[in-house]
Amino acid sequence: MVRKNNRKPALYFTRGTLEGFTSAGVQGFNELNPAAIVRELLQNSLDAVREDERSKAVVRFKLESMPLTDVPGIDNYKDALKKAVKYQKEFQGDHLPDQAKIVVDAIENCLKGKNVDVLFVLDNGLGLDERRMTGLLADGLSVKSSAGAGAVGNGHLTAIPASDLRYVLYGGVSDNGKKIASGHAILASFFEKDDLMGKDGYYALAVGKSKSKLFDFPSQNQIAPLIKNKLDWIEKNSESKRGAVVIIPGFNKFREMEGNLWDVIKKAAACSFFAAIADEHLEVIYQDDEGERKLDKSNIGAIFESDIAYEKRAKNFLSGNRAADAYKTAVMGKKHIVDVGCGEAEVVIREVNEGKSRIDLCRNGMWITARLPRLQNKFNDRKPFHCLIKVSATDGDIHRLIRKSEGPLHNHIEARKWLEADEQRLLEEAFGRISEFLSENLEELQDEEFAIDDFLNVTGLSGKWEELPHRQPRTPSIIGNGNSGGGNGGGGGGGDRNINAFKRGGSSVPFGAVPVPTGPRSYSFELHPQKELKEDIEAEIRFILDENIDETCDLTNEEQFVKLKDIFLDGKKVSGRHLIKQDGGKAVLGVRLGQFNPGEKRTIRFNYDLPDGVTVRKKDKIVLRAEIVRRRNQL
Repeated sequence: MVRKNNRKPALYFTRGTLEGFTSAGVQGFNELNPAAIVRELLQNSLDAVREDERSKAVVRFKLESMPLTDVPGIDNYKDALKKAVKYQKEFQGDHLPDQAKIVVDAIENCLKGKNVDVLFVLDNGLGLDERRMTGLLADGLSVKSSAGAGAVGNGHLTAIPASDLRYVLYGGVSDNGKKIASGHAILASFFEKDDLMGKDGYYALAVGKSKSKLFDFPSQNQIAPLIKNKLDWIEKNSESKRGAVVIIPGFNKFREMEGNLWDVIKKAAACSFFAAIADEHLEVIYQDDEGERKLDKSNIGAIFESDIAYEKRAKNFLSGNRAADAYKTAVMGKKHIVDVGCGEAEVVIREVNEGKSRIDLCRNGMWITARLPRLQNKFNDRKPFHCLIKVSATDGDIHRLIRKSEGPLHNHIEARKWLEADEQRLLEEAFGRISEFLSENLEELQDEEFAIDDFLNVTGLSGKWEELPHRQPRTPSIIGNGNSGGGNGGGGGGGDRNINAFKRGGSSVPFGAVPVPTGPRSYSFELHPQKELKEDIEAEIRFILDENIDETCDLTNEEQFVKLKDIFLDGKKVSGRHLIKQDGGKAVLGVRLGQFNPGEKRTIRFNYDLPDGVTVRKKDKIVLRAEIVRRRNQL
């Protein structure tokens, strides 16, 4: 009989089903950007600190180069890889599929060198014990408290793509200095003697040998130095003497990463956890050969004033521009506590000068989404504002409902997918109460009217408006005698009119302008006709990009029509023949209002995109010029 304390940890692959190097279990996480990986690592640390009932998580990222032989279980790993490649090639007809070959090539290139890059992520949270480690490794099984538990329990897979080896190690130190370690490698199925082994390998003393537990983990002096050294550091330097480390050997620096690693980490942390950092619940440290850098409440404002704030696009998550705006609300907005029926929520409101109003949700200090039930496409009759809804684990059932309704990336809410019917109702009622609170406490927008000579009055309902002095459009051919001069007139049910028809006739009157914002673009206004149109005349409306009221300073010598989308006329979505489209394309450049006469007030609401190739910076003085066209009806 072999004594337990004489056994050595190894990387064990257990019996399983036939799976390749690109199995569905990991492919769902394989295309993640760096923000997703950093978010998941930071969120797990925040949850661990909150579960320990402490206020501040300190998360340290450390990049080191180490001998490949120091990676625990690496010999078992190489042996399993060799067998998996051999079996997968035999099964596929002596070759690997293209995607599988990419995975294997990355692994083999990483194994060629003597040294390997390793990313360590250390925190001061609750630490890991046998129960928590088992929950971490088991897909769909979470042992987090209600402070962190959700509908999906496979967040540890998020870090796998950051390792070219597809191997992640874990260590934890908990009460009384108890230390534990494990790891998870994902390769592909192979045969071991007569047994089909699965794709998953676990660093442990034993796997599946006992009916009472899934794993037997190495602990204390059985832990490999690569892991134990970091646990000793945590025990010595953490106030609570507890914490955990995530270790990513074969760290690939996110492959397509631009800039240095600290730039990636600080951007992901600032854009996702601005609320936690502003409330002093999170501090992020990065350490490499060049020294130590830090992100906390003292410098996040300066970081947002750098290039981060000018980044306007982000896949799946908040862009730098919008995160900087949300951070301003977190620190400058007026705070309210709102009873939502199933708990409380902190609602922070800040008035803004222009653009579309926006509402963002943060849970436990992490940004989740801006798409919220009962709060979408509302408040057009209120002055523009930004609102931050903050919910924490101590706020009641509202936190549990939000956490449960989040998807695996925690970046949207799918109540119908994850919640029971009564839970859906509670969540909708909670957001409905926030909607009522905002309606009661936001200042109404004062109407701004513009008179149009001989035809129209316009009342602005949302967005910032400015009066635009009347002038003739730059392109003389736009002004005509009221005849269409050709074109298909929108007949035949397509609404696919050649946009050049705009320039072959029709009379045009500019009635005002809206400054083009750098962020979301959405406007709503009322149209009040003053004069009767002749029976064969219909009204059309389009919007032209204009640098300013001085025609000599315009961006180009051509009229540039913005591309309209999500158009609603009198509350009904506009489609079909009522849309005027670009010749040969799908872009909508105008809307037919039809026979439009006094007493027929119309309300139009729309979003828009700028013309192709046009970008707008904050310093650009550009407005959107709206024009009503009277055109002879050819129907």
